[in-house]
Amino acid sequence: MKVFIIPSWYPSASEPATGIFIRNQALALATNFPDWHVGIGHWGSHRKELWIDKASGFQNLVKLFHKLPDASSNQLAKNCQEIFVPARTWSRKWKSGNIDGIIKACEEAFLRFNAINGTPDIIHAHVSYPAGYVAYMLAKKYQLPYVITEHMTPFPFASLSSKNEKPIPPIQVAMENCAAVIAVNKKLADVIEAKTSVPCRVIYNQVDETKFFPKNITPEHTAIFVGRLTAQKGIKTLSLALKNILNSTPSFTSKMIGDGENRSQIQALIENYPQINWLPFVPNDQLPQHYNRSQFLILPSLHENNPLVILEALACGKPVVATACGGPEEIINEKNGLLAKPGDPDDLAAKIKQMLLSLDQYDPQVIREDFEKRFSAKVVTTQIRQLYEEVIQAHHTQE
Repeated sequence: MKVFIIPSWYPSASEPATGIFIRNQALALATNFPDWHVGIGHWGSHRKELWIDKASGFQNLVKLFHKLPDASSNQLAKNCQEIFVPARTWSRKWKSGNIDGIIKACEEAFLRFNAINGTPDIIHAHVSYPAGYVAYMLAKKYQLPYVITEHMTPFPFASLSSKNEKPIPPIQVAMENCAAVIAVNKKLADVIEAKTSVPCRVIYNQVDETKFFPKNITPEHTAIFVGRLTAQKGIKTLSLALKNILNSTPSFTSKMIGDGENRSQIQALIENYPQINWLPFVPNDQLPQHYNRSQFLILPSLHENNPLVILEALACGKPVVATACGGPEEIINEKNGLLAKPGDPDDLAAKIKQMLLSLDQYDPQVIREDFEKRFSAKVVTTQIRQLYEEVIQAHHTQE
């Protein structure tokens, strides 16, 4: 099978974690199905030199008149290739954020993949806009089936919704014409169906079970947080809850991994509480050792769909204290963690204290086994393969 993937978000040197789950899923498909050919066509969605930001002033002129970087390709595996064809991006308020340039760049990447591997059997877009709309345009031109996996939460983003909170026309068109819309959790599927009248199926995100697994390591920290230091991740709630915990439990220690615009709140916390260790960035392949050196994960987000950090912690056999903010409710159960109210530091602190008193009740092997059944790369890629086969067969029947 030949699969061409279009990501709306993709890692870059300045934002190495953005869209990493899309790259990881592509690589998982290629690894688990070695007779496949998997291509990822991207335009540099999160490369700073390609983003025209109104706040950058004179620098924008430099970017506009500077020659675009050369197109390039990179082999992630023998049968998995990422193809970069650059396109500038700016506010959607002007020429739809250069959607025409993005389509042109993705088509060139598509043709480069085609020249090496032959015509793809299916196009898989991640996030309905712009990737889903790009897939719609390419699929219509080349008479191919396409599917969309939606990760956007809340759906749709405010910048991609009309006055009645319905998605903008390009999203609606892309979803109405695709062979299948995939949501990464049930709640998101319900929202998409309500706002677009397009049926969804649920396929969760996956984590590589061969990289994230329990290790017999003595924990160095009580709890760990991994994520962007932003309002959406509940950093204010976390800061207040940790103050509560640290004032009542001086032996509590925490490791914070991540960076973002709310870093000042964490820095202020660290100044008063040396029990907190902060690392702005850790490469994904080094995260397993950090999970294994902590007793449990805390994720205090205000909204999430199917957060990878929870899956990574569970893969390592670690319980989780998360907020009931959309996606965690479908992951957390009595065997693997506790749920707190979003935006409520007192309740989060209470759940953390409850976790501290009940850690010995969580069995790492039971947590790991539950993860493997639901979120392992082996399980999820099998579900995706089955969907691809259904879609391709239906497409050939219609020809």
